[in-house]
Amino acid sequence: MLTDPAGASGITGYKILYRTGSAALAEKEVTAKTGEITGLTNGSQYDFKAQAKNEVGYGKESTIVKATPTA
Repeated sequence: MLTDPAGASGITGYKILYRTGSAALAEKEVTAKTGEITGLTNGSQYDFKAQAKNEVGYGKESTIVKATPTA
């Protein structure tokens, strides 16, 4: 579950963090709850997590979700 950063207005966007294996986390800024991340390798497992954003900054990171893209 994503939480609003404390003390501010509603959510204005999201940051998606993702990686495969032990690679460094990559980031993608999005404005909607759904989106597309390109450049992933089919058959490779990725870790995903997200943070909600508002005028104060980012809230706590969500728990990690694992997913493997397929063609």
